Amino acid sequence: MIIDNNNFNIGKIKGKAGGCTVYKRLGKTCVRSCPDSRKLTSAGQVAQQHRIASVAILYKAVRAAGLDVCWKAADKPAGWTGYNLFVTKNLPAFAPDGFIGDAGKVRLTVGTGIYLPDEIAIRQAGENTWALSWKNTTCYPGCHAEDRVVLAFMRGGKYFAIKILNEFGIACRKDGCAEFKLPTEWLGYSNVYCFMRSKTGAVSDSKHFLL
Repeated sequence: MIIDNNNFNIGKIKGKAGGCTVYKRLGKTCVRSCPDSRKLTSAGQVAQQHRIASVAILYKAVRAAGLDVCWKAADKPAGWTGYNLFVTKNLPAFAPDGFIGDAGKVRLTVGTGIYLPDEIAIRQAGENTWALSWKNTTCYPGCHAEDRVVLAFMRGGKYFAIKILNEFGIACRKDGCAEFKLPTEWLGYSNVYCFMRSKTGAVSDSKHFLL
């Protein structure tokens, strides 16, 4: 609020009073309310702080892996950033202590125009080797035979790391199956997220598997 100094004799007043701050800006005397500085004390508030802090750490890992692009490009409410959307979608995955409570609820990608195929499944095929299979029963809009299957591996715990097995994908949608070998140094990355990527860069939502 801007106060007209000609009507009120408060031109020299400044500082905090009654939950408000009086200050000078561009020669005018202004008043604004002070932010509530009370500490969060309830268990629910503290838990929410832990969740939000952990989602922020996860987003840094997503950004380092180059997966933040889809969040920025996704449809979202007016005024929202990709980060806002990421937080909203991923908060349900976290427990009150800030650790992931349900890795299946983690969303590493958000759909930007294409979809996962049907009945995706992973089975172990050998030592450090897995077979991925899927069906193309449904003809989803915007999807093409040449869309690539991409796998992202995430290490658990509170401090996340994400590895992409092959940024160009391990197989095409039309193939229906693929086999992959997990590098020895990635053996702690037991959470795998599968998604599709088109030639134009559009991606699908991610689906979680536990190796």
